[in-house]
Amino acid sequence: MKTSLNATPISSYKGQQVYIGIDVHKRRYVVVVQINQTVVKKWSTAAVPEELAQQLLRFFPEATLHSAYEAGFSGYVLHRVLKLHGIDNIVVHAAAVEVSAHSRVKTDKRDAQKLASQLEAGRLRGIRVPTPEQEQRRLLSRTRSQLVQQRSAVQNQIRMKAHQFGLIAPEDRRQMSHKLVAELLERSPAEAFRFVVEVHWQVWEFK
Repeated sequence: MKTSLNATPISSYKGQQVYIGIDVHKRRYVVVVQINQTVVKKWSTAAVPEELAQQLLRFFPEATLHSAYEAGFSGYVLHRVLKLHGIDNIVVHAAAVEVSAHSRVKTDKRDAQKLASQLEAGRLRGIRVPTPEQEQRRLLSRTRSQLVQQRSAVQNQIRMKAHQFGLIAPEDRRQMSHKLVAELLERSPAEAFRFVVEVHWQVWEFK
C-alpha cells in the first residue's frame, strides 16, 4: 500500500513532544500527528506495526513520541511494537474518546485527529494492557466459555425441534443428553427430522 504524506515542514523535531492518533483498520492505519495543537503530518499506511513504528521514528527523529489508538479487534500487537521502539503508546476505550456535538460525522482522519488532540490535551487514559501470557490465558478461558455456550445452544435447538414434532412433552424437564438424542432419533417421524437432528448432534459431539 502506498503511503501518502501531508506535512508541514519543521526544521527540527529534537526535543519536541509529538502526539500521534492512529485509527486502526484491518488493512491500514490512518495516522494524524499533532505538535503544539497543530497538525503537522497525516498519512495512511499498511497495517504492519513494525513499519508504522519505523516511519514514526524516521519522520520525527529525536522527538518524544506519544501515541494512542482505540481498543478493538486488532488487540495489542501494535501497542507492544510501538512500546518496544520507545514510543509512549496507550490503548483507549472507544467510549472514552470525546465527541463534539458539532462533529459527529466519522471519518478515519477525523477519528485519528481526535485521538491526537485529546492525547495532547491530556484527556485520554489508557486501559490496562495484559501481558502476552495473561492474554493467552484469557484466550483459553474465553474460548472454553464460548464453546460451552455454543454447545448449550445446539442442545436447545435439538430440544425445540423435538417439541415441534411432539417427541418431547412440554412438562418433560430431562436434561438433553446423547442418550436422549438417540431416543429421539429412534422415534423420528421423518427423514428430514432425522437428518437435521443428526447434523446438530455432530456439531455438539465435535464441540
